[in-house]
Amino acid sequence: MNNFGKLSSILLVDDDSITNYLHKFLITQKMGFEGHLQICTNGKDAINYLNNIKEDESYPDLILLDINMPVMNGFEFLTHYTEMSSKFKTGIVVCMLTSSLSSVDKQKAMNFEDLKKFITKPLKEELLQELLTEFFQ
Repeated sequence: MNNFGKLSSILLVDDDSITNYLHKFLITQKMGFEGHLQICTNGKDAINYLNNIKEDESYPDLILLDINMPVMNGFEFLTHYTEMSSKFKTGIVVCMLTSSLSSVDKQKAMNFEDLKKFITKPLKEELLQELLTEFFQ
């Protein structure tokens, strides 16, 4: 089953290696994604990754971002991301993917204009399919 539509590159930003493994397995093995999947373990690494993409490489279409990470958390990432050039952000869908059930976290996250969704972990096939249908078909 490959319903990825226009989605060709995904950036996972999460410090938990087990979560990254499970999400990568779901996306590539279970759902058959054959595009580029990049994993960064904190917001700073993700910002560096985005800043160092070469002209012949494509920016991620989807960023799945955790809140609680060392070095730079998800909110700090969003602050830096907001300040980045809009020329490459066009078309990028950023979703907060977190274990936080806090309504305060959700409200704070949704105040970022660049954030499209606030999703509770773990990522499930049905949830990913909803994202694909909403943003990439």
